[in-house]
Amino acid sequence: MGKVGRERKERILAGLEKPISEETRGKARRTGLKKLQSQSTPKQVDFLADTLHSGHLGAGKLKRQLVKNAPNEMKKGIVRLRREGKTPTVDLLLEEYRNDTGFQKLANEVGLDSTWFENLAEEMIKDGNTN
Repeated sequence: MGKVGRERKERILAGLEKPISEETRGKARRTGLKKLQSQSTPKQVDFLADTLHSGHLGAGKLKRQLVKNAPNEMKKGIVRLRREGKTPTVDLLLEEYRNDTGFQKLANEVGLDSTWFENLAEEMIKDGNTN
């Protein structure tokens, strides 16, 4: 714990300052997340790239989130394509990914290249994951 942390702890113990509860921290995180989710995709990508480059967001954490969310996004794409009467293919699923160079760059920075997305698309189509 650094000097600022020790001083804050002393103020809390002396009753001069209240500790920040986990509930308050959680509310702040959810508020920020809702604000981010309401933005357009390019703005979200820009925000994530800025936080990654500033060191406020670790590459490993971002990679875990992208890996976690990618299958759900692929499922949405499959459902959308079927609704439009098209047969889902790897090329159709990756069309949005290929057109978004900002996202491609961000994903490459954390270790997810186009091959990873192609393999995921093939797996999703093969398994028929649309639920």
